[in-house]
Amino acid sequence: MHSQEIDQRATVTLTEGLDAVEPPALDPSRRRMLAAMGALAALGTMPLMAGASADEHAAHGAMAGNTPRAALIAAASHCVTVGQACLAHILRIFKSGDTALAECGILVDSTIAACQATAKLALNDSAQAKAMAAVCLQECEDCAKECRKHAKQHAICEEMAKSCEETVAAARRFIG
Repeated sequence: MHSQEIDQRATVTLTEGLDAVEPPALDPSRRRMLAAMGALAALGTMPLMAGASADEHAAHGAMAGNTPRAALIAAASHCVTVGQACLAHILRIFKSGDTALAECGILVDSTIAACQATAKLALNDSAQAKAMAAVCLQECEDCAKECRKHAKQHAICEEMAKSCEETVAAARRFIG
């Protein structure tokens, strides 16, 4: 659709001093497609809304059972999640002009990358999963050590250190 057609089909109104564009009416097939997509999205979140955790769903397929591989996938995935929250916290601190957590930020970013790669390779049962787990183990050890320096001032640092330590333990069991 060309911009002229869009301009012709849109109705512009003025609401409280702001220009608002009223979108053109959707044709029925497009409306059904959007409704179906919305329903699928809602269905995808229903188990989580019903109280089932992501960890419970991780027990399906490749993560079934209480194996060193499953434990590593779960620990590394959790470390990614905590790492993202930690990195967001660090960026908020940077925004205020405080750069005391600069080294932490670099280590957390590297840890997230290592944990993502480790979880993915272990999930795919890659021949390189153990080698990546060794890299992840080292990244997590370094990150936990740095996090411990700030754990009393920042709760997320304590949480990240614990998550890294759990990933280190899981990686050691996986490597054997």
